[in-house]
Amino acid sequence: MIIRIIKDFDKWQVGALVDVTKDLANDLIGKEIAELNDDQARLDAPPIDKKEETPQEITVNNYYVVEPEEVKGKQKRSFFRNKK
Repeated sequence: MIIRIIKDFDKWQVGALVDVTKDLANDLIGKEIAELNDDQARLDAPPIDKKEETPQEITVNNYYVVEPEEVKGKQKRSFFRNKK
């Protein structure tokens, strides 16, 4: 969570934005040392360049095998046969 320090604490100065765990943030907010920042975007993330994407051509190869006409009518032989 990103918090804004409102009182000097440890290594942080007043007004510093700090990215801390939820537990530490709740503890510092409860002790009125910090307040929750409105913008919760990550501080270490690089800025996102919005580039216009060009559509790419996608070729889908859906191949299938058609059974010959003589095999369609016959029942296929099974490896497991019914023994009587």
